[in-house]
Amino acid sequence: MRWLVFGVIALAGTMSAEHARACSCMQQSPEEAIATADALFEGTVTAISSNTETDFGGRAVALTIERAWKGVSGSSVTVATASNSAACGYPFQVGETYLVYGYRSKAGKLQVSLCSRTTPIGDAKAQLKLLGKPLPLATETGAPPEKKGRCSASLPGAANPNPLGILMVLGAVAASRRRR
Repeated sequence: MRWLVFGVIALAGTMSAEHARACSCMQQSPEEAIATADALFEGTVTAISSNTETDFGGRAVALTIERAWKGVSGSSVTVATASNSAACGYPFQVGETYLVYGYRSKAGKLQVSLCSRTTPIGDAKAQLKLLGKPLPLATETGAPPEKKGRCSASLPGAANPNPLGILMVLGAVAASRRRR
């Protein structure tokens, strides 16, 4: 009888919920996910439909973009996700708002999975603090909204300057002044 009890306990230990999941992810830190995501935005789900254009089947999720930090422009976007959580599909719900981490497929389509840090916006307060100020959203014409007030130059990469590049330029300027 003692062996039977031991066997049942051992078997129960191998049947935890963690082992029952088919989708297994190695969770990135928020900083790693921000750095590696191809697209990062806050969006509200407007529609979900079946998607046959992806490698894995699944669902096409249409979102209205509320704020964006990288990788998207315009006022809406469609992302692909697997049809269920066992295949790592993200469980989007129509009408809900999410902080979305998207990754581009080889075909250039945005994909989202349970393994991305995509999360309901209400649970994303700490991540939003890390992200800082969002990019201006494009208007219907595809152009960013006009800035009122002071004039500012628009240089490629000016929205997210590279601190190392800035230091290198300042160092070069200082070195050239010393030579004079």
